[in-house]
Amino acid sequence: LNPELCFRVCDGKRLIGIRLESQPSTVFEDLRRFVSRMPGTARAVAAVAIPHRSSSSLDTFPDDQGMHDTVCCSAIFREDYHRPGMLVGRVPGSVNTPLCAFTAAELRCAVVLDPQITRELRCAGGGVGSMQDCMSLPLRDEYLHLGSWLLPDESTSVFVQAGAGMGHVAAKPWASVVAEAGDFAPAPTAAWMRRLSVALGHPDADGAELLALLRLLHLWIDGHEGSEVRSSAMACIEANSLPKAFFAYLRRASLTRSAASEELEAIAEIAHIMRVIAAEASQRGKPLMLPNAVFVFCDIMKAWPSVAPVQAGCVGALAQLLRARSMVDEALRSDLPALVNLAVCAHPRTAMLQVDGARVLQILASESDSPVARGAAK
Repeated sequence: LNPELCFRVCDGKRLIGIRLESQPSTVFEDLRRFVSRMPGTARAVAAVAIPHRSSSSLDTFPDDQGMHDTVCCSAIFREDYHRPGMLVGRVPGSVNTPLCAFTAAELRCAVVLDPQITRELRCAGGGVGSMQDCMSLPLRDEYLHLGSWLLPDESTSVFVQAGAGMGHVAAKPWASVVAEAGDFAPAPTAAWMRRLSVALGHPDADGAELLALLRLLHLWIDGHEGSEVRSSAMACIEANSLPKAFFAYLRRASLTRSAASEELEAIAEIAHIMRVIAAEASQRGKPLMLPNAVFVFCDIMKAWPSVAPVQAGCVGALAQLLRARSMVDEALRSDLPALVNLAVCAHPRTAMLQVDGARVLQILASESDSPVARGAAK
């Protein structure tokens, strides 16, 4: 399959870029586990052998006893409601039996498909030559919680052996995910960034292991390993849409509100990384625009008002994100002016927080007549 496909939307004014990845499997339990994560959505195709049926439109093969099995392709979308241990799929072109229920004995092989929208090109009004690259569409929260991060890369499988011991929708235990992401990386690569994205999205992501990965990325993008490494890291970050993974992690952190020191350090590291990414994007003349980013940072600031590194990291990232007008509009609809003012007053000895806080308040005051923004800036 071509990893990068483009489709024209029916209105004729947009092109959607889609990356389509596939993962084969012949193990019924693995297929059942995958289907159960998103019931009702057909994201797997299975070749199923149904005994004692024949049709001119379907292939038949004799078994060892001379009986004939009808082999058909079925789009699997749920488990059987009344018969545990069976999966159900749609059989295209079949009038008499549009749905097919089968067990492990009938499964011959299966392929799981993972589509992902990678980009959107919108016509600016002057024809095809004036197409503009738009911001990627955000994923809905329920999709993130179901495991949208389960996109396999070239070296990992979406499946694990049965009995691997998982208490959630994750395809792999956290120990396995972080071990793959933690492989020694002398320089940033696209594969390493994808593994980091998977690690960030894992429901059990936390602790010293994740913090070590973030610190390594921090070193790369701050230029401590040289300008060439920094440029490569920034290119890989953009290509793999890492900011979305960062914000998915921050959103979960604001809900769980863990007091673990490693998680607080990880939040501060992510905020610093986002600051660098946003500053780089602004220098290229394309300010970073992430819907609801301001609200996510506000939630983080409310969760840990007494932790200076977290407050300083959030305010520093926002000072760069507010270079985009859409981010300013979002900030003016939030509690950000009051939160920044509180942070600046609560941590007077944190120099960068003082500088970035003053900058954020000045931006908000200059862009709006809001009494809240102007009052906080005084």
